[in-house]
Amino acid sequence: MKTPMLLLALLLAAPMTAQQKLSDGIKELATQISATATRQDKQKIAVLPFRELEGQSTVLGTYLSEELVTSLFQLGNFRIVERQLLDKLLGELKIEQTGAIDPRTAKEIGRIAGVDAIVTGSITDLESSIGVNCRVIDTATGEVFGAAKTRIIKDDDVTKIMRTVLSPDGTTTRGPTSHASSIIATRELGLLRVALKSILPSAHNGLRVTFDLTNRDAHETMVAALNAEAPSTDPYSYVAAPIRLRASILDDHGNTWKLAAQHLSGIGYVRVGVHGRNGQDAYDPTEISRLLRLRDQLGRSTDDPSDGIQARATSMGEGGMNVTFGAGGNTSPEQFFPYRGNTFVSGATTPIAPGQTMTVMMTFEPEGPQSVALPIAFQFQAEMIAGTKSTTYTLHTLAFDRISMSAQ
Repeated sequence: MKTPMLLLALLLAAPMTAQQKLSDGIKELATQISATATRQDKQKIAVLPFRELEGQSTVLGTYLSEELVTSLFQLGNFRIVERQLLDKLLGELKIEQTGAIDPRTAKEIGRIAGVDAIVTGSITDLESSIGVNCRVIDTATGEVFGAAKTRIIKDDDVTKIMRTVLSPDGTTTRGPTSHASSIIATRELGLLRVALKSILPSAHNGLRVTFDLTNRDAHETMVAALNAEAPSTDPYSYVAAPIRLRASILDDHGNTWKLAAQHLSGIGYVRVGVHGRNGQDAYDPTEISRLLRLRDQLGRSTDDPSDGIQARATSMGEGGMNVTFGAGGNTSPEQFFPYRGNTFVSGATTPIAPGQTMTVMMTFEPEGPQSVALPIAFQFQAEMIAGTKSTTYTLHTLAFDRISMSAQ
């Protein structure tokens, strides 16, 4: 009888995750991260600004990361990458708006910044406290090898800076805090679940839309990407136009909002290329699934005079440009087309591991006038490629009708 009583006493005496003051919570995070990184022999670390669950950057998130850097440095075991260098790097990698880190991005940060590990953190707004969760990512593998968490009392000072949002230009605005349960609507694209989390005004008269993508397959990695418009084939166009993705918002004022590739983060995009004798014809964007399979089959994204022969031999249909442009009486593509090298598909899909959820952010800009009234409701539509690593690509239309703006 003594053993059950002893176990009960130990359970009652075991400390539960208690709410702490901000400074104490940061020290607890530093201690947990230090122990994990030391065990893995990680000595040079980058700490990214913490984000709320919907990707918002707040003063509190920046403060947490800055204080965590100080605490880790004071422990004396680590070298921390300098903040200005890190901000510049994140901007170049186009992830400064969401902080979303996939394995490829983690490896790229490690390569450029020369760090062994990356610390990312998220903030969850609870009733009387905030939950802070950190992940420690190995930049050599892109895998998470450690985690840390704490609960911080939501006093007046914490509440005030938590609701102050940082815009990309460094200015601050008052904004809503995020809630883990704030899902507006969901769609199922096969085994890929798309959850619309929010639509909020962003800097420079834009609309910032946030999604969570979840791979519901328990065993196989999925790949996903947004589809882009075909490139221009205007021979007199000497200025590179922004790449437009096949995604749009139609608001209740009748305005159309478009998405450029540089305003997409958390997921990649793919784009059909050109064909024809001199690359003067563009593929139809709806052919992206076929062209991605062809790229996998050929092991490259540029076409060659022999592509047509290879493609027909494997029942893939047409190959690259050299078999879609022809003339009567010419039976040998190699004889008629001495040209090669046109890109028939570009871009990259993003892998999502089984059970993993990734946050995607899109910032739309209005077509036409530079300043339009903010909408109350909108219709959203986008083309998304989803499939598995066994190269079964499917082009889906992702649509949400009559969605209201998130609460301000």
